[in-house]
Amino acid sequence: MSLLRPLFALPSTLAEAATGTPPAVAFEHVSKNYSSRHGQTPVPALRDVSVSVGPGSITGVIGPSGAGKSTLIRLVNGLEHATSGRVSLFGREVGALSEAEWRRERRSIGMIFQHFNLLSSRTVFQNVALPLVIAGVPSAQIRPRVERLLDLVGIADKRDRYPAELSGGQKQRVGIARALANDPRILLCDEATSALDPETTLSILRLLRQVNRDLGVTILLITHEIPVIKEICDRVAVLEAGRIVESGPVFDVFTRPATPIAARFAVAATGVDLPPEWEARKLAPGQAGAHSLVRITLAGQAGAALARLGALGPGVEIVSARIDSIGGRPFGVVLALLDPKTVPLARLRAALPDPRPLIEEIAHVA
Repeated sequence: MSLLRPLFALPSTLAEAATGTPPAVAFEHVSKNYSSRHGQTPVPALRDVSVSVGPGSITGVIGPSGAGKSTLIRLVNGLEHATSGRVSLFGREVGALSEAEWRRERRSIGMIFQHFNLLSSRTVFQNVALPLVIAGVPSAQIRPRVERLLDLVGIADKRDRYPAELSGGQKQRVGIARALANDPRILLCDEATSALDPETTLSILRLLRQVNRDLGVTILLITHEIPVIKEICDRVAVLEAGRIVESGPVFDVFTRPATPIAARFAVAATGVDLPPEWEARKLAPGQAGAHSLVRITLAGQAGAALARLGALGPGVEIVSARIDSIGGRPFGVVLALLDPKTVPLARLRAALPDPRPLIEEIAHVA
């Protein structure tokens, strides 16, 4: 049982999700333009974005630098306003709220920052307590709430330390505790782990998963890091040049990408790509001596597929392979070299188990 249950009521969002109530966050044909420095044509940051975040879910938005990720998340917390379209929180359109209504609504949104944004002159306890003080919560209620939050994030022993005395991971745990202080329904994570080393990143992501599971808090995170999406997200939206080009369950997007940029992220997610030393061996299709280099993405059947590849004989050479998992579901990626005379693509496809894996011919090599 969560340490916070005596003080924090579990939001009804998980039950609402099963009864068809509105998404936690919804973008409907949202565009955002920024004025240029010289008053010329406005610069588009988001273009006709439509995407939703289910209540109680963890949804990631991934894209390269300049894709519009930060703008998207700033529209949720009201730091930016859409040029056109609608942004809604639990069915309430943000642009239609009065100033007083929006101030109340904003308290239900917690924010976790890339560089922690802690006040250096305040202790860990004081940093976490600050949102409660600003909200006018009586001091008698602040102490037990902050103490339980510090227990939840695992830094109760650092309550009287200052930020300068903490590691990066500890600072982010303080940031998470502070974001939870007002009992939010939504947590927004702005590249929350990009300043951390891989081991610390994993511990923070597991903490966020615990917060989501124990408190029912919806999490929307933006990142350019594939491991973040793989580790904790239920769904992912791929953002490119201000547009959502693909979205869906993380497993589906990474094992069956439908767009070139999603395919690049999928390759990065697997860690299997054409080895550099093979670049010099590329030939034109149909050139004498050309073999097909194929990438085979296996969803849930990696062991059987590898066994069948081996049974095809010397006409197949496995260049590299990796077995991994996304959301606890196994998948694998294999780079294989085919001799077209003995193992054409049609024979390879017929030999592999159902459901048929994704096979991509990525190069012809000597």
